[in-house]
Amino acid sequence: PDSSADWWQEWEQIQVDRNWIYYWMGWVDEMAALVERIRPVVERHGAPQQRAQFFQSLLSMHLRRERYLLSDQTVEYARRSLEASQETGDTSQVVWAYFCLAFALLFHGDLDESEQRGLEGLALAEQLGDLTTQSRLLTYLTVLYRARGQVAETRRFAERSLEVALAARMEDYVGTARANLAWVAWKEQRSSEAEQGARAALALWRKLSYPYPLQGLALWILLALELSRGALEQALEHARAILDPIQQRLPEPLETALQEALRDWSQGLRQQPREHLQRALGLATRRGLL
Repeated sequence: PDSSADWWQEWEQIQVDRNWIYYWMGWVDEMAALVERIRPVVERHGAPQQRAQFFQSLLSMHLRRERYLLSDQTVEYARRSLEASQETGDTSQVVWAYFCLAFALLFHGDLDESEQRGLEGLALAEQLGDLTTQSRLLTYLTVLYRARGQVAETRRFAERSLEVALAARMEDYVGTARANLAWVAWKEQRSSEAEQGARAALALWRKLSYPYPLQGLALWILLALELSRGALEQALEHARAILDPIQQRLPEPLETALQEALRDWSQGLRQQPREHLQRALGLATRRGLL
């Protein structure tokens, strides 16, 4: 094959595009093998754009492997991607790298820096007229404000994210906006509206060709509503869905509380599962999941 830098950069671009297909399918082993195939080529031939994309490939692999409960190392991949993208002078590359870093910081728990990076990226995306990245940034800024318990900001950004996601025809983020508006309704004790919005979000996500991994944004609301009306079996179904391995991994005490609820229910106990779920709801609220 041609050994020129242009040939290798084109080759890497094909591998990066393939990596995103694996990401959406959730094929972590295939992503890991592809990253190792790309690594020596990037080290030998990689211009800033290729380095940025390589670190994004590493990031996406670890997002799946760690199930959106991210390590320090994974955030570092996102930082290095932004640094490399800034060397390219390509604003569209920089905007995407801002999103990657803001997203990684959010799921590492660094909310203040995630907000800063997200707003910086959003300003650039608006300048470019890049609706797709605007939609992504608005969506996860909304999740951030929800995690902080900021009801007014969550409402404002959820409405903006819904408008942009509809314009960009991004059904996954239309679903997330519906879930976040449902959370606002739940916080404002508009239970019927909260339930309707959460169920609408789940219906949208279920139509996707890939499993959206943050369905807890709707499921926690439904779990809380079912438990409040004494529908223990239905609440446990939502707990089971939250624990699905394709969904975001929970912090250990929270995962344990849901697992204990399901275990005790399967053993024929009735009061203990309710207590475990109440404990889980308290933990979820403190973690910014509810």
